[in-house]
Amino acid sequence: MKQKILISILSFGDFVIDFSHYKAAGDDIDEIFVGEHLRPIAEALCVEDEVTFINVGSDIPPKLFNFQKSSFIQIMKSFFEIRKALDAFYSHSVLYIVPHMNLRWRILMGFKNYEYVRQRLDNIYTCYENKYTSASTNQMFGKQHDGEIVYIFPESRQVEKSLQKKDLETVTAFLKALKIKYRIVLVGEADTCADVPEKHHITSLSELVNCVKASRFCISVDSLPVHLAAFYNKPIFVFAARRNDRLFPKSVLGENAWDTFGAIRKLAVWINGR
Repeated sequence: MKQKILISILSFGDFVIDFSHYKAAGDDIDEIFVGEHLRPIAEALCVEDEVTFINVGSDIPPKLFNFQKSSFIQIMKSFFEIRKALDAFYSHSVLYIVPHMNLRWRILMGFKNYEYVRQRLDNIYTCYENKYTSASTNQMFGKQHDGEIVYIFPESRQVEKSLQKKDLETVTAFLKALKIKYRIVLVGEADTCADVPEKHHITSLSELVNCVKASRFCISVDSLPVHLAAFYNKPIFVFAARRNDRLFPKSVLGENAWDTFGAIRKLAVWINGR
């Protein structure tokens, strides 16, 4: 029987998804290889001793998976770094599991034994559970104790995914009307809502993880906190420009727990059902 090794070398959010399902898969997946550039999130989750780190470069994600912001030379360098790291551990008794099937992964794998979790348009959470997990991650981690404060995460590394100040004010005014305690989490010294007293500046991934764990429920843009909330089985509502059928957690899709920026009708229905 071949040793099944899951490959997680993309971004922080991808690692959170990959690792949670790796743990839930039990004997279906033997090991997980993680890019060294993802060590910070593994350490924030306190799981760094449960993974094998491989050196595939320092970019998040690697240039090979970031065509729009990379030159041809950078892409080719990234390709050979990843290929070298995977070749070092490969034998005919190994079966690599890659996140999804596209031309880049096919070329990377070459003649290696491999299988993929999802095709391009499939939901990653659903595909993991259908293929490998004997129990969902929600069943594995169990219901988490509710906190008293709702944490709002209005920022993304991609500016177009972040909540504008006026939209954030709409959300906070709604929560105030319901007398729901909330705190706005900002990374570094960002001034997205500089005049809002409920802001909470953080400077590390560990602090971000602790905010999610301490929350009653989370409200976030389409970014890392969404997947951290799913990891810790915390209720999560997402604001996004469009529905993300490929990467939204099953709870978000199943409960219709998302809306476009500034809209609160769905949020009101969702909170009423909590």
